[in-house]
Amino acid sequence: FLRFDDRSAWSQEVLVRKEAIHKRIVEHERDAAQSLSSPAAFPALVARQPEQADRRTEAYLERATQEWLPKAFAGDRESQVALQNLSSLLADRHQDPWLRDLLKTPPSPGMTRATASLAEAISADAGRDPVRGQTKSQEAISQFLASRCAPGAFRASVERVYAMDRSRSPQQCLDAASSLLPLARRLGYRWAESQLLTERASCMGSLGQDGKGRPVALEALDVAEKSSYPTLRLRALGMAAALATNSRDLRNAWKFDVLGLTLYWTGSAPALRGHQFYTDLSRPAEDSGRLHLALGFSREAASIASAISNPTVAATSRFRVGRFASL
Repeated sequence: FLRFDDRSAWSQEVLVRKEAIHKRIVEHERDAAQSLSSPAAFPALVARQPEQADRRTEAYLERATQEWLPKAFAGDRESQVALQNLSSLLADRHQDPWLRDLLKTPPSPGMTRATASLAEAISADAGRDPVRGQTKSQEAISQFLASRCAPGAFRASVERVYAMDRSRSPQQCLDAASSLLPLARRLGYRWAESQLLTERASCMGSLGQDGKGRPVALEALDVAEKSSYPTLRLRALGMAAALATNSRDLRNAWKFDVLGLTLYWTGSAPALRGHQFYTDLSRPAEDSGRLHLALGFSREAASIASAISNPTVAATSRFRVGRFASL
């Protein structure tokens, strides 16, 4: 627009909006790139800037599960103190006692092995190796049970469900998620509850049960919102949008995708959460023959994909851009 008209009142409004969008993008990239505090520095962050620490609670929970827990149960004092602070943050601000319950188990060689196996399972699933993710999560379940740590075994079971979904075993995923949900609700493990609900919805979609999956995705969204887990909220919102698109309910799909992008760009969630909305928006555009629109959404998805440590996602995004550009 500005190439053809850079002097009218309309053009001035466009410039203002363009600058506001650019500022939002810069702020989002700055927040996302900000490094997490070390275990040694985390207690001071919680004491002095609790809002800043809580803003990235999910990122700290992931870091704690993958790195701090194995070190803490091996005797590292700094990790132990950091975990105690994080567990208080989760219980007080998110009404989620999972980490606090897990830390009641005393350190032992068995707990060191169990937490290390859980960390390996999470890493494998994130690295697109769900077969190894299932194997390591099952090992972790057995090791936690041997150490009489039910919260650890429960978290490993949730990771196993995620691995089932990623390994395209939707019926197993659905059955396992359904069996774990009552316990998550009874214990008040809110992060796990929302995660399991999202997995249920995802696996229902894989089984062609989009209609049944949609209210489950909305329930996952509600739990994440009430528990103040913004990244989980975006994942559930993306699932709701995808299932609506599959059902050809494009009005609600558009609503979910636009809300998701608004929340994504005003927060500090991982790039994958923004990528899902642009990709979903490109699907109905492609189906309706609006290839320029599909190309625009795909370019945005590909731009975000460059920040995702997953070569498959990045390659698929670039392929879609090339395909639409050539049509």
